[in-house]
Amino acid sequence: MKIKSIDIVLENCEVVTIESDYILAIDFGNCHTNYSADRWNKNILKEDIYCKELYLVIHNGGNKDYYEFGIEEDSYKTTVFNRLMESNDITSIEMNFENGENKIIRISWANDNEWENSYQTSEIEEKSGYLVIRVER
Repeated sequence: MKIKSIDIVLENCEVVTIESDYILAIDFGNCHTNYSADRWNKNILKEDIYCKELYLVIHNGGNKDYYEFGIEEDSYKTTVFNRLMESNDITSIEMNFENGENKIIRISWANDNEWENSYQTSEIEEKSGYLVIRVER
């Protein structure tokens, strides 16, 4: 399946969307899938994918204007890279495919802090200007 975009879901429910043209690499490692159904959800089978590792490289062309919480006011304006560097708080990645399907992949979160994930690091490569995000448990 061809990726159309990814939605990076953050701890405070903000979502940063990256179009596939700017995704240079994405790799999920050490993953497992859980399936569940219950009567409260009408016994619809639910699939949850959990990964302990994430490697994501975003081209600097994807460093577009970003408004925190979707509030389009100057005081909330930043860039995609600044927001993703500001806090290590990725909770999941939603993969959006060109055929209209999507998959949500949940990322390991260290339990030592409610707001920041100590498993996550984010840095801008000095030579290329690419943003590199890693989650390693």
